[in-house]
Amino acid sequence: MVTVADLLAVDALALRALAGPTHTALRWVATSELDDPTPFLEGGELLLTTGLRVAGDRAPGGGAWPDWVAGLARAGVAAVGFGVGLGHREVPAGLVGAGAAAGVGVLEVPPPTPFIAISRAVADLLQRGERAADAAALQTVRDLTREAGGAAAAPRVLRRLAAAVGGAAWLLDAAGTTRHAAPAAAAVPPEAVAAVRRLRTRGERTAGTDTSGERTLLVLPVGVAGRPQEFLVVSGPADLPRAARGTAGTAVALLGLVADRERAERERDRRLLGCAVDLLCTGDTAAARQVLLADGAGASVPDRLRVLRADGDDLDAALDALAAVPGALAAPTGRPGGALVVVCADAGAPLRRVEEALTRHGCRVGTGRPVPAEEAADSDASARAALRRAGAADPVVRADDAHRAGLAAALGPDGVRTYARDVLAPLAALPPAEAARLAAAGRAFLEHHGRRQPTADALGVHRNTVRQRLARLEQVLGRSLDSPADRADLWVALSAGEGPGAPG
Repeated sequence: MVTVADLLAVDALALRALAGPTHTALRWVATSELDDPTPFLEGGELLLTTGLRVAGDRAPGGGAWPDWVAGLARAGVAAVGFGVGLGHREVPAGLVGAGAAAGVGVLEVPPPTPFIAISRAVADLLQRGERAADAAALQTVRDLTREAGGAAAAPRVLRRLAAAVGGAAWLLDAAGTTRHAAPAAAAVPPEAVAAVRRLRTRGERTAGTDTSGERTLLVLPVGVAGRPQEFLVVSGPADLPRAARGTAGTAVALLGLVADRERAERERDRRLLGCAVDLLCTGDTAAARQVLLADGAGASVPDRLRVLRADGDDLDAALDALAAVPGALAAPTGRPGGALVVVCADAGAPLRRVEEALTRHGCRVGTGRPVPAEEAADSDASARAALRRAGAADPVVRADDAHRAGLAAALGPDGVRTYARDVLAPLAALPPAEAARLAAAGRAFLEHHGRRQPTADALGVHRNTVRQRLARLEQVLGRSLDSPADRADLWVALSAGEGPGAPG
């Protein structure tokens, strides 16, 4: 920024400050002898005049100096340069006093100094200022690029950007929540949060700019494709330079690359965790430990653990939240039963934090029994059974809760598997496809409390097809679905994950 003081420092001009501030920003030079030049000004000018229309100590047009200077102040004039030696031997005292009172600089231009020399000097200062700003912006871009490498890059980029613009910077998520701020304690302006939510709702990728009073506020979407998931907010001075705005654009691009890199790293970690969890739940504990060791993230398989199964509409957000729970291994899975989470068997804070994180994101949760690591498959089986009992009224069910564990818990995993194979043995004599259809019909019928139409809707078949399949199931098994005892036996057997047409 070029100021009046910079112009005064040009010795060849021999300008002298008589009144008003000298730190005011100087944007151009205007020469006028009009009574009222303000319609032709944009603000920030040094107004040069020789006072040809000034008589005595009266302002141009014969008015009072305070009124004339007040008009210049409203137009944003930086200072008045009064040329002496032509119509006046000295700068009128009324102009000097009015300038001091209104905060408008008053400069004396001596006879040897032509106005054109002042214009050239200002142009040269502005040009040098632009070159310096561009060089500083280039250095800032280099600094931002360096900060964008390595871990925890986003906070470093924000700190460097805030310093470059002389203000503050924030990285917000799509809901307007602050992820990072520089300075760390800076509160994001409410109007920026409102702008983020508006842009997100409309699906717009345009930038928002608000310049008012003493501040410029920029709201910039981060990323190059799809709906933006993050927004950069920058707050700087009202006269934020062009180069600083370009620096903010560079920061947006770098933050997009940082987000892509972090997203790829999260996906890699999730795939490795998913592999380890699947190995655990299929009984290969040694291989699971090797996978986690190769990952290098410090995760490990606890000696005693629980397996939790969860389903819901926001599993990605739940898994992100679980990353902050010590000792929890969480990963999505393509296998039936939802997300898998492995935690320490201790029923204290770690387990509660996992269950709370899942329910906070709208998940139903089945918590398996605590077992040695080598028996994780048994804990997984009990977690599946517990998840089937979870619902809106009771979103978390633990398999070892005695008051609601039921017959399956009493029998234990081995007993349930044996029991299910015995009850469903007649289905094994049927073709596999038919056995699966009959088992699915029986399961859906029991899940819908013996109501045939909801069962038909769940299976995607006609009500008469349900009636036929249930009759065939009763015939093959030699049991009646009208008998409460037979229903109970069939529910345990069909829910155990064993036998023909078993779930999961």
